[in-house]
Amino acid sequence: MRSAPPVAIEDDVPADDDPDLDEKALSGPELIIEGLGATIIEQIDHE
Repeated sequence: MRSAPPVAIEDDVPADDDPDLDEKALSGPELIIEGLGATIIEQIDHE
């Protein structure tokens, strides 16, 4: 089995008109809440 050739991180960015690009990309707590159905009990801001 052949492995895919290495791709530079600069080249591994989707185009703005990519149909698979999700406009609602989540990260952090939003990702956990929506993706896993989690509930935040307490959130501590580290300032």
